[in-house]
Amino acid sequence: MHIQVQLKHYKSHSLKSIMTRIMHNRAQLSTLLDDYRERQRLVLPSISAYATEFNAAELEHEKLHLPSSFDAATRVRLSLDHLVSVEMSLRRGQANDAIAQLREVCRETYGLRTEKNQKSRGQYQNTRSLKGIEDIRHIKLEHMEAYNCARTAMIALGQ
Repeated sequence: MHIQVQLKHYKSHSLKSIMTRIMHNRAQLSTLLDDYRERQRLVLPSISAYATEFNAAELEHEKLHLPSSFDAATRVRLSLDHLVSVEMSLRRGQANDAIAQLREVCRETYGLRTEKNQKSRGQYQNTRSLKGIEDIRHIKLEHMEAYNCARTAMIALGQ
């Protein structure tokens, strides 16, 4: 999800530094996914048929094959029904964390806008203030995406 937000940012501002960060994050994610897939094969061999080789260019779209990825009948068939409550608990925590972070970002945005309106005079100061506000907006989008992801998974789990 983090990479997806960076890609959106890159589309609006094609900076080399953003692409460098994206490539670095993809390399880290690739290592983590390799480790995750190995553990998944050991612990949940029934899912190994769903796990495929992932495309290094689009790691941010890789499915993890958690219980929320399957419908209720498939979860029972794959013996994943006992993991539903665990994932639900983790997703609730993820959603609560995202909401808390969104509140904090909203407070920061308010503070930056207030400071801009009170203290920024001239083109240079206004541009600098708007840069800070724009950076916070991208962070806010990231937290909104995290909340929506958790919410979608909780709906799929159906509890």
